[in-house]
Amino acid sequence: EVKTVQKNCEDLKVDLNARGKKWQKLRKTVANLTNSKFDQTLNAKGHSGQVVFDYDKKTLSVVVQKDNRDSQSQITDPKLLSGGERSYVTLSLLISLGECIECPFRVMDEFDVFMDAVSRKKALETLIETGKKYAHRQFIFITPQDISSVTPSPMVKIHRMRPPGRLNGQQTLEEAMA
Repeated sequence: EVKTVQKNCEDLKVDLNARGKKWQKLRKTVANLTNSKFDQTLNAKGHSGQVVFDYDKKTLSVVVQKDNRDSQSQITDPKLLSGGERSYVTLSLLISLGECIECPFRVMDEFDVFMDAVSRKKALETLIETGKKYAHRQFIFITPQDISSVTPSPMVKIHRMRPPGRLNGQQTLEEAMA
């Protein structure tokens, strides 16, 4: 009976070691895939970037090169990016991480906050292209911004909500100033 328990313990150690190796391989695959997609998404705007996974510190950070032809434009602190650039980098990171996650639907709310019109248009194009690539998934994008550049199609449905009703004569700032 003791020999059986010892054999079971040895088998468990072998299995645990094999699982550890598979886990390491999975982490490396996720990091490589995330980095590749992150850089590819940023390249659409003339940027490049890298996602840095620090497993010991349990952190994830991004390095962005605003001009992919100029190594001097490298930024390691996202706070140094403009609001629109930071929003686009965040969007790129979410898209790249999404490559590694099997989920039937994705929802993004106000992804285009602080983006200028050019960045917003590129972000919408990127999101729609990603959605079409993964037609077996449902993507929901919520934005209060203008989306008139988006053309509805069988794959792209647009649902506009009415503005919220005003109670007791409430006005917007623009209405009050008129």
